[in-house]
Amino acid sequence: MKKLRLFLTILICKLLRFMAKLIGRGSSLPGAIALKLYPSILSQIKLPETVIAVTGSNGKTSTVEMIANVIEKAGKTVAYNKEGSNQIEGVTTLIIADCTLGGRMRSEVLLLESDERYARHTFKYFHPKYYIINNLYRDQLTRNGHPEWVYDVIGQSIYDDMTLVINGDDPLVTRFGYHRDNVFYFGADHLKEDKAVNDSIYDDGKYCPVCYHRYVTIQ
Repeated sequence: MKKLRLFLTILICKLLRFMAKLIGRGSSLPGAIALKLYPSILSQIKLPETVIAVTGSNGKTSTVEMIANVIEKAGKTVAYNKEGSNQIEGVTTLIIADCTLGGRMRSEVLLLESDERYARHTFKYFHPKYYIINNLYRDQLTRNGHPEWVYDVIGQSIYDDMTLVINGDDPLVTRFGYHRDNVFYFGADHLKEDKAVNDSIYDDGKYCPVCYHRYVTIQ
């Protein structure tokens, strides 16, 4: 029965996606219907060995497109959400679109842009092998609130078997790497545009998120 249910759900999702593309709409609707028909479908699909996810306040789409370009130039096939639909419904549409009717993804790499608020819902069904976290700062305050609230929400999407690739220049993001072995940090060297003192109206990075002491500028 599970195989039949999986087959029918995938078939319906593919048909809905085909019809939606004809009218230029609906990157999330097919996945939403699939989740209604089979709520745990993401745990039943055979994913490729390499699954990469990107989340954070900003820069997710650009990061995913750069990674996809590198993967394609390396000669591998990659499925990623080009349409930018990054909540669980859009992710489900993407994955099923790349599937056989038997529930196995065709691409060698699955690359996901994941909304920072909804990653916890998506990744309870499967875990990315590599999880990239760009940054956390004020963005859509009425939706996301304070960066520390977003930090707590993203923390619910992180599991021990993931390798984290995180922004070492963002003090809040670096907290995800504490007491972990499977973590890599990235960052930028000093740039000519850098300033010794923040003159922006926002200064969320004024205090250390661990000890809560004020940062000191080192010349």
